[in-house]
Amino acid sequence: MKVGDLIYWHEDAWLMQEGVPPTVRHAIVLRPYVHAPADRGIWHVLVLETGLPGIVHDTPNIKVKVSANV
Repeated sequence: MKVGDLIYWHEDAWLMQEGVPPTVRHAIVLRPYVHAPADRGIWHVLVLETGLPGIVHDTPNIKVKVSANV
């Protein structure tokens, strides 16, 4: 991911095991999280559904998909 990317992810995806459809969230990547461990991509984002800032973790187990550049 890079600054300006439009991303999406499935919030509460673990509930899919129980048959609950996940909520899709969209955001624009603002900047990397300065104190992120070397093995994790942690990003400050602006969540489009709420207009609020958020933090997204991009790890081997949780992938954020880049859908387009803004």
